[in-house]
Amino acid sequence: FDDIHYQELPSVAANVTLPNKTTVAIASNHLEPHASGASARTQQCQLLMEALSQKSENIILIGDFNMRQKEDRNIENLVGGRWIDAWKEGSGSSKELKLTWDSFSNRYHLNGFGFTARFDRAYARGRE
Repeated sequence: FDDIHYQELPSVAANVTLPNKTTVAIASNHLEPHASGASARTQQCQLLMEALSQKSENIILIGDFNMRQKEDRNIENLVGGRWIDAWKEGSGSSKELKLTWDSFSNRYHLNGFGFTARFDRAYARGRE
Protein backbone atom coordinates (compact mmCIF):
# COMPACT_ATOMS: atom_id res chain seq x y z
CA PHE A 1 0.00 0.00 0.00
CA ASP A 2 2.94 2.28 -0.65
CA ASP A 3 0.86 4.59 -2.83
CA ILE A 4 -1.95 5.07 -0.30
CA HIS A 5 -1.24 7.60 2.43
CA TYR A 6 -4.24 8.65 4.48
CA GLN A 7 -3.04 10.44 7.57
CA GLU A 8 -6.56 10.33 9.01
CA LEU A 9 -6.64 6.52 8.83
CA PRO A 10 -5.22 4.98 12.01
CA SER A 11 -4.46 1.64 10.39
CA VAL A 12 -1.89 -0.64 8.83
CA ALA A 13 -2.59 -2.55 5.64
CA ALA A 14 -0.96 -5.06 3.32
CA ASN A 15 -1.73 -7.16 0.27
CA VAL A 16 -1.19 -10.86 0.83
CA THR A 17 -1.01 -13.42 -1.96
CA LEU A 18 -2.16 -16.85 -0.88
CA PRO A 19 -0.63 -20.09 -2.23
CA ASN A 20 -3.58 -20.42 -4.66
CA LYS A 21 -2.63 -16.96 -6.07
CA THR A 22 -5.65 -15.23 -4.52
CA THR A 23 -4.79 -11.71 -3.36
CA VAL A 24 -6.31 -10.46 -0.11
CA ALA A 25 -6.09 -6.88 1.16
CA ILE A 26 -5.80 -7.01 4.95
CA ALA A 27 -5.96 -4.09 7.36
CA SER A 28 -6.05 -3.55 11.09
CA ASN A 29 -7.31 -0.30 12.55
CA HIS A 30 -7.99 1.67 15.71
CA LEU A 31 -10.76 4.14 14.96
CA GLU A 32 -12.11 7.26 16.66
CA PRO A 33 -13.26 6.54 20.24
CA HIS A 34 -16.38 7.50 22.22
CA ALA A 35 -20.02 7.64 21.19
CA SER A 36 -19.47 11.16 19.85
CA GLY A 37 -16.95 9.77 17.32
CA ALA A 38 -19.57 7.92 15.21
CA SER A 39 -19.41 10.38 12.32
CA ALA A 40 -15.60 10.32 12.27
CA ARG A 41 -15.63 6.50 12.39
CA THR A 42 -17.97 6.37 9.39
CA GLN A 43 -15.62 8.62 7.44
CA GLN A 44 -12.57 6.60 8.51
CA CYS A 45 -14.27 3.33 7.49
CA GLN A 46 -15.37 4.80 4.17
CA LEU A 47 -11.83 5.89 3.27
CA LEU A 48 -10.25 2.67 4.48
CA MET A 49 -12.78 0.43 2.71
CA GLU A 50 -12.34 2.43 -0.51
CA ALA A 51 -8.55 2.11 -0.31
CA LEU A 52 -8.73 -1.64 0.33
CA SER A 53 -11.28 -2.11 -2.47
CA GLN A 54 -8.82 -0.53 -4.92
CA LYS A 55 -6.26 -3.21 -4.04
CA SER A 56 -8.34 -6.39 -4.07
CA GLU A 57 -11.85 -7.81 -4.30
CA ASN A 58 -11.01 -9.93 -1.26
CA ILE A 59 -10.72 -7.91 1.94
CA ILE A 60 -10.27 -8.58 5.64
CA LEU A 61 -10.68 -5.57 7.93
CA ILE A 62 -10.16 -6.08 11.66
CA GLY A 63 -9.52 -3.95 14.69
CA ASP A 64 -10.78 -1.68 17.38
CA PHE A 65 -13.59 0.10 15.57
CA ASN A 66 -14.88 1.61 18.83
CA MET A 67 -18.33 1.11 17.28
CA ARG A 68 -21.67 0.98 18.97
CA GLN A 69 -24.22 -1.60 17.82
CA LYS A 70 -26.44 1.07 16.27
CA GLU A 71 -23.60 1.88 13.81
CA ASP A 72 -23.40 -1.66 12.38
CA ARG A 73 -25.82 -1.37 9.48
CA ASN A 74 -24.36 1.93 8.27
CA ILE A 75 -20.78 0.61 8.27
CA GLU A 76 -21.72 -2.74 6.71
CA ASN A 77 -23.37 -0.91 3.78
CA LEU A 78 -20.42 1.36 2.94
CA VAL A 79 -18.56 1.10 -0.37
CA GLY A 80 -21.13 -1.13 -2.04
CA GLY A 81 -22.00 -3.12 1.07
CA ARG A 82 -21.61 -6.91 1.29
CA TRP A 83 -19.37 -6.62 4.38
CA ILE A 84 -19.66 -9.75 6.51
CA ASP A 85 -19.31 -9.33 10.28
CA ALA A 86 -17.38 -12.40 11.48
CA TRP A 87 -19.11 -12.44 14.87
CA LYS A 88 -22.58 -12.35 13.33
CA GLU A 89 -21.74 -14.91 10.65
CA GLY A 90 -19.56 -17.26 12.70
CA SER A 91 -21.41 -17.29 16.00
CA GLY A 92 -24.93 -16.53 14.89
CA SER A 93 -24.69 -13.35 17.01
CA SER A 94 -24.07 -15.39 20.16
CA LYS A 95 -24.44 -13.20 23.24
CA GLU A 96 -21.87 -15.38 25.05
CA LEU A 97 -19.25 -14.49 22.44
CA LYS A 98 -20.25 -10.86 21.88
CA LEU A 99 -18.20 -8.76 24.27
CA THR A 100 -14.78 -7.38 23.42
CA TRP A 101 -14.78 -4.90 26.33
CA ASP A 102 -15.80 -5.98 29.82
CA SER A 103 -14.61 -3.66 32.56
CA PHE A 104 -16.51 -5.69 35.16
CA SER A 105 -14.20 -8.66 34.62
CA ASN A 106 -11.08 -6.74 33.69
CA ARG A 107 -10.79 -3.35 35.35
CA TYR A 108 -9.05 -1.28 32.68
CA HIS A 109 -9.32 1.88 34.70
CA LEU A 110 -9.49 2.02 38.47
CA ASN A 111 -12.33 4.08 39.89
CA GLY A 112 -14.03 4.07 36.49
CA PHE A 113 -17.56 2.89 35.84
CA GLY A 114 -18.10 -0.66 34.68
CA PHE A 115 -19.67 -1.54 31.34
CA THR A 116 -19.57 -4.08 28.53
CA ALA A 117 -19.49 -3.56 24.77
CA ARG A 118 -18.45 -5.00 21.43
CA PHE A 119 -16.10 -2.30 20.17
CA ASP A 120 -13.96 -4.61 18.04
CA ARG A 121 -15.02 -5.94 14.66
CA ALA A 122 -13.76 -8.33 12.00
CA TYR A 123 -15.21 -7.75 8.55
CA ALA A 124 -14.64 -9.66 5.34
CA ARG A 125 -15.73 -9.15 1.78
CA GLY A 126 -14.90 -11.20 -1.28
CA ARG A 127 -16.00 -11.81 -4.78
CA GLU A 128 -17.88 -14.94 -3.68
